[in-house]
This record gives sequence, structure tokens and C-alpha cells, in this order.
Amino acid sequence: MFIPLNDVKSNMVKSFDEQLWEAENLLANGEFDKASKVYKKLLKEQPNDPKVHFGMAESIVLNPQGDIEKAIEHYSTAVKGDPENPMYHALFGKFLCDIGRFNDAEREYRAAAQTDTENMSDYMMELASSYIRIAPVVMEKFMNAETELIIKRKALGWALEALEISPEDAKKIL
Repeated sequence: MFIPLNDVKSNMVKSFDEQLWEAENLLANGEFDKASKVYKKLLKEQPNDPKVHFGMAESIVLNPQGDIEKAIEHYSTAVKGDPENPMYHALFGKFLCDIGRFNDAEREYRAAAQTDTENMSDYMMELASSYIRIAPVVMEKFMNAETELIIKRKALGWALEALEISPEDAKKIL
């Protein structure tokens, strides 16, 4: 009797790595709810796995109905579980910046830069550009000429740091 390979494979128990790959593919294809279900299942098997927590955070963030606090919880667990992974820090930092938690975002971008010194300037420039774009929206109620200047000064400081130019040297250059 011939059994199609697809039928055999669907009845087999998938390994942890296969399930993780499945969840990542679902996430990449925009199937956030399905990805989240697979990540929840994986969390039961491996509750401390940073890859699973990171994936779960991403599935929450990319879902328009996602719970921000749950995403923060999963990102935090991922960066604590794998503190040397700059991608975890950078994407957590971007998320924190997007929700207006700028001091926490700076901490995560700096952690990414410390773990990946070759790309330090990329992380700091991303922080500067995200901040200059998002801070005025988040601080809309408080925006005036002085607040705008503060935002620009802070973003410029990070951009100069990314370019490895001191404020004194920037004044000379300009």
C-alpha cells in the first residue's frame, strides 16, 4: 500500500527546531495569530528559550491587536536569555522607541552597539533617526519651539556619536 509522503509527514511529531522554523515562516508570511499559537506551544516545551520569546514578541508587535506589555515581557526575556544578540536588542529598542519609551530604547540600542561594535554607528544612527521622527508625535501635547530644539539636540547627539564626531569637531566642521 502506498502512503503519500505528505500524509506520513503530517502524522509525525515535529521537532522543536521544525516547529520554530514553522513559526518563523508563519510570522514572515503575516500569519501572526498562527505564529503566536506555535510560539505558545513552544514556550510550554522550552519556557526559557530566547528565540521563542523573541519570536513571540515579534508576533505580538506585528499583530495590530497585540498586547504591548506582553511584547515587552517577551522581548525582555529574549535579551536576558541571549544578551549577546544585537538583533534582539536593536529590534527591542526600535519597538520601545515606537511606543515612546525613549530612555529604554536608548539602553537597548546601546546594548546592541556594545555587542556588535563593528556596526555601532548603524545602531546609533537608527536611534537618532527613529527618535527625530517619533518623538514629536509622542510628545505632540508638549510640542513648542523649545521641545523641538531639545528633540533635535538629542537626535543630533546620537547622530554625531554614530559618526564618531565630537560636538566640538562638529562646530568646527559646520
